[in-house]
Amino acid sequence: MEEPHLFNKLQKYETELWTIFCILLFSIIAHGYRFVNLMFNGDSMLIYQTDQDWKYSLGRIFQPFYWKLRGDLVAPMLIGTLSVLYFTIALVLIIRLFRLQNKLQIAFLCALLAVNITITSTFATDIHEGDTYMLALLCATLSVVAFRKAHLI
Repeated sequence: MEEPHLFNKLQKYETELWTIFCILLFSIIAHGYRFVNLMFNGDSMLIYQTDQDWKYSLGRIFQPFYWKLRGDLVAPMLIGTLSVLYFTIALVLIIRLFRLQNKLQIAFLCALLAVNITITSTFATDIHEGDTYMLALLCATLSVVAFRKAHLI
């Protein structure tokens, strides 16, 4: 009996692997410099986040809990790694939701979302919240996936 080759197994996930490659490429090109440099500014000047009560008052009730898991320290490399991880998973799910197969369309969508002005300005000014925002995007995407599975749309 022949064992299926690794290449055949990987071909099954070709779209997902292409999405991961594209989002990693565009995220690193667009934000990589910010992730590897200690350019504190604005709100991230605290370095150690102590404003949990203010987050509660804004309605961000889960953000302080997440910071308890991640840690309160503003470390651009850690935040960048977590952000790209959450963003990549969210984009793979979005590509699956829209059933995109064309590599050019996937690359354009990944590029468009990676260099989006909202994400770029978040990493430029509020890097201490970047991974939290990407986790929120992932949770929103997961809720759409769950809704779609439950209602078979």
